[in-house]
Amino acid sequence: MNLDIEHLAITLQGVSPDLGGRVKDLLAGELNRRLSELKLRTATTDIAQADLGPIQGPAGADAQALTDLIATQLIGWIERQETH
Repeated sequence: MNLDIEHLAITLQGVSPDLGGRVKDLLAGELNRRLSELKLRTATTDIAQADLGPIQGPAGADAQALTDLIATQLIGWIERQETH
């Protein structure tokens, strides 16, 4: 399966710029790891746009916890698209 993510826009409210930068640094690697583990039935999926809506994180969450929440939401969305 090939998946090219051309653009990913994420707004982090209530998060310091330093923490947001760390999430940005971690997210690409986490998404690559999780996407490589997916066992999807279809070889290609044409997804023009995904709107995941708000993701609520716990107060005081660190960069890894926020990265995990975002990656989990995105991967879950991709898996649900395959079933449609």
